[in-house]
Amino acid sequence: MNFKIRDEVIPGWFNIEPSESKTTVKAGWKSNFLRMYQGCLDIRLDRRDRISLAPFNNKPLMLEVVSIERDSDHKEMAQVNHYSRVKKILKVNDEQ
Repeated sequence: MNFKIRDEVIPGWFNIEPSESKTTVKAGWKSNFLRMYQGCLDIRLDRRDRISLAPFNNKPLMLEVVSIERDSDHKEMAQVNHYSRVKKILKVNDEQ
């Protein structure tokens, strides 16, 4: 998923799978994505294979953005290789 913040596009990587529908995704019951989804929308899902992304469409979101400065071996990367990513969707702002 990509998130537009002002003029920047920041990626967010979530462990989700496509479903048979083009408007829904699948995620494991104990996945960070499912827990984040239920938490920020304050709902409990009955199924894990029909998760709609519609509640996020065209709505302002409060996000947790992290800066990545180390590689997968925990070694410091050169400044030119630093990047940011969305770690978590904290809240959907319904009022615009």
